[in-house]
Amino acid sequence: MVSTTDTKKKESKIQGIKVSHVEDVTKQLLEDSINTALEKVSRYNRNKSLEDLFQDHDFFEQFNYILSTKIAELFAQNDERIQAVYQFGESMNPGSESGEYLPIDPCVHLLCLVEKSSAGLKAYIDGLDRALTKEMVDLPASCYAKLSSVLDIIIITKEDVQKRKGYASLLKSLHAPPLCVWRRD
Repeated sequence: MVSTTDTKKKESKIQGIKVSHVEDVTKQLLEDSINTALEKVSRYNRNKSLEDLFQDHDFFEQFNYILSTKIAELFAQNDERIQAVYQFGESMNPGSESGEYLPIDPCVHLLCLVEKSSAGLKAYIDGLDRALTKEMVDLPASCYAKLSSVLDIIIITKEDVQKRKGYASLLKSLHAPPLCVWRRD
């Protein structure tokens, strides 16, 4: 007889995507992202509480970028069809350089460039979103308190980019191109 714990620890293949226990992965993902962001804050900000840091746009954007990068790496490890991952959204706000910030957007906005879209990748994203949202609601930041979803991941193909279809057109944008956070070599 196989116990629930054994089942959770085992990895399975779902339509070409290696899936490990998502709750464990998300806890580690958040912990690593917070710790890395804390390492990058100035000495002045290191004495602030985590709740105060999450209200600071610079810290929040750093955390969001690191989290985006780690999510992209996780996707790439689990699906070899992923070619690149791009971050878009508030962190691309040109007004932030002038000190005029938009309200903090707690969502992680990513474009995921794939050779071919699959139901398995979409299911993996949905599972990761549920687990990550569940964990992030407990962070000491009011912007996460009532989230129903934290991941906004849009899957695009090279054909979408060539046709400038929907969000794929952002990759060819002159004024606000998304930031590449991971690319397959």
